[in-house]
Amino acid sequence: MRVSVCLIVRNEAHTLPACIASVRDVADEILVVDTGSTDGTADLARDLGCRVFVHPWNDDFAAARNVALHHAQGEWILSLDADERLLTPEVLRQSLEDVPPDVGGMLVRCLSPFEGTISEVLLLRLFRRHERIRFRGRIHEQVTVAEAGYRIAPSPVTLWHEGYSHPETLVQKHKRNRHLLLRALEEEPKNPYLWLQYARSALALGQGPDAWEALERASGLCPAESPLWYQIRCWQAQTALSLQRFHEALQAARDVLRRYPTQSFALRIAGDAAYGLHRWQDAATFYERLRTAQDEQSAGDLLIGSVRLSVPELAARLGRCLILLGRWDEAENLLREALQHAPEHQQCLLALAHLLITRDRLEEADTLLERLRHSGCAPEPLAEVLHHRERRIRARQRSRPLVSLSMIVRNEASHLPGCLESVREVVDEIVIVDTGSEDETCTIARQFGARLFRIQWTDDFAAARNEALRHCSGEWILYMDADERLHPDSARILRDFLQDVPDEVGGILCTIESPHRREDGSQELHYGAYPRLFRNYGYPTIRFHGRVHEQISPSLVALGVQVVNSPLRILHLGYDQSPEVLQAKVQRNYRLLMRQVQEEPLDAYSWFQLGQTLARMHFLPEAEEALRFALQLGTLSPGVAAAAALVLAQLALRGKRFNEGLSWAEYALHHAPDHMYGLFLKAQALRLLGQQEAAAAILERLLHEATSSAVTSAAFHVRIPPEILQRELQLVHSSSRETSRAANPLSG
Repeated sequence: MRVSVCLIVRNEAHTLPACIASVRDVADEILVVDTGSTDGTADLARDLGCRVFVHPWNDDFAAARNVALHHAQGEWILSLDADERLLTPEVLRQSLEDVPPDVGGMLVRCLSPFEGTISEVLLLRLFRRHERIRFRGRIHEQVTVAEAGYRIAPSPVTLWHEGYSHPETLVQKHKRNRHLLLRALEEEPKNPYLWLQYARSALALGQGPDAWEALERASGLCPAESPLWYQIRCWQAQTALSLQRFHEALQAARDVLRRYPTQSFALRIAGDAAYGLHRWQDAATFYERLRTAQDEQSAGDLLIGSVRLSVPELAARLGRCLILLGRWDEAENLLREALQHAPEHQQCLLALAHLLITRDRLEEADTLLERLRHSGCAPEPLAEVLHHRERRIRARQRSRPLVSLSMIVRNEASHLPGCLESVREVVDEIVIVDTGSEDETCTIARQFGARLFRIQWTDDFAAARNEALRHCSGEWILYMDADERLHPDSARILRDFLQDVPDEVGGILCTIESPHRREDGSQELHYGAYPRLFRNYGYPTIRFHGRVHEQISPSLVALGVQVVNSPLRILHLGYDQSPEVLQAKVQRNYRLLMRQVQEEPLDAYSWFQLGQTLARMHFLPEAEEALRFALQLGTLSPGVAAAAALVLAQLALRGKRFNEGLSWAEYALHHAPDHMYGLFLKAQALRLLGQQEAAAAILERLLHEATSSAVTSAAFHVRIPPEILQRELQLVHSSSRETSRAANPLSG
């Protein structure tokens, strides 16, 4: 089986010898097309025994490659670039033995090192010599094997590509490619593959918005769900990530992972995007999946383009997540093991130094920091770790308590012990304001060492909470209710987490996990992110607002401080109670909210809460009116606006106003794109409007993502059990069958 190795070259004297040496034992002939070298490449190629042809460069890669094909005499062609080497010469001829006659092309694996990663992709580089098989395309040229009537099959042949390992050269290549792609797109403006390649060059040159626009065009021109569409989607994810549009990046990566669950490029992007969103558990899960998937890439994965992170590079990413999740022993073992592979890997050293400082092992950390100083570490990440060290030193010298627990209670003897037990090893002081208990609440509070204060109840939750704030002396304040519990994992890491918080951060979002008992006796799990931890700036600088559903956020906003996510979780038991208890709460809230909106008629948040309360009381027209007014005021945060729209969507669907329900669901998803309940309501609306295919796609996505973290940018999140999603999907499929039978009465 004769093999012709074909190359096109220009000024490649420094790379050509290694390329030729890698194929000499398997090539029956080597053809080199020189397109204008001035460094002696053509003469060198002749000295190496190659057949050399000169072809003047005319901005057309396919034309140059086809010159080699015209002169080739082998039965099979292996097309290479001079900066590539054949890693598996021994398997190349084996791969060509007994090839089925309908196979005209073989995909080869191409590995490219780049900035601590190795990209891995399948390329059509090995194909039959045939008069109808030619290269096509001015740049990023493709081989017309399928057009010649042949099938394409995978092979174990592997190439090593050095072209991405030199940043300066790479920039020049992308500039050249961008110029040629613009010419190609003038000739083929509806070619999605060319738009994708243009986007990749634009992104490499730092032109993110230009890349995004090109990818939008490519996506619109490409059949959905095709392999090229998924490749485009992957690069949309990468582009969104580079633009720090983390929600869009995560969603695009998840689109790819639904079809290719082990696709390493998408897993890496998903992990980086989740980390950017401070969803550290999700990020850790993606990185852990990536550790396994890197060695299990399917042909479909490689067609999209795989990325292999080095052991230390992946360990640094995963280690950062484990540190933030308080899984310190795991993180240290992971990082130390990675450093055995690469002792001077800066990201691993930085992460390990950060961990050692967190664990108050400053001498060990200082040794690593000294190594980093002498290794030419980038100043920014090094400064970040040094600031972390300074914060730890200051924490040792702290003159005031770190954390005060602030609570208001009334007749909470049954709940209070569990709450205080969950935080007793975490907080430095407990401040409790009692508003009129008649049971053992005050006795229990004293048993836990609480500082107890009593006030008269005035139908004002904010006033009671502010009284508690007045007595808190801690640097940070954690506020909880008696029917809440700090999760044990959060209790273990809370103090260390707070000591690492930068000075510009004033509020910490905690995830409140709240089981809700429904009217039919079933239970659903609600989630929300609220700033339950905040710096003690002193009352009244920091204070609660609102007679009911009181908030600390307005004070934090007024102070101009940052509010950030955290892995801290609080379990709320208050809605997992009998219907009678829940109804009493609703009635109380309704009464207080009516007073609140009378006192502050332009308070959008109070109107939002009133709308939710009216819905629970089954005053549906009034609920819709209140929620619409809350949105019209225009002062709701995006998350609360999304929550209001979700309730309106639910009410519209209940009233069989399906188009309106769809509109409200889409309004909510505009503010919170990955909100599970919003997507579920959209799917319901689409099903009821007869758009079964679109509804099924959303439900399948939700089933795929059912185990991901729940916290989103909306004010609440509902975890929908998989069985509910499956039931809705069955309704979609049954509706599709009924529609099909209606369209064809003779079927089935």
